[in-house]
Amino acid sequence: MSAIGSWKVTLSTPAGPQAMHLHIDTLADTFTGRIESPMGNMDVAGKAAGNKLVWDVKVSKPIPIKVTYEIVIEATH
Repeated sequence: MSAIGSWKVTLSTPAGPQAMHLHIDTLADTFTGRIESPMGNMDVAGKAAGNKLVWDVKVSKPIPIKVTYEIVIEATH
């Protein structure tokens, strides 16, 4: 089963909280998507489990590191 959605999100990044738009398409236990922000856009892909999305981003500068992001999608009223 596939689910498609778009959300306004705030990610906690090494540079501090960043407001972004997240567009995703899930299929079984994986997802693909795109994050759009004033600082730039990035295609993402990772694992989906219930209302959680998890993916890794490899950064090369200033030093090579891997950052793992986990988003929990919750409804607000």
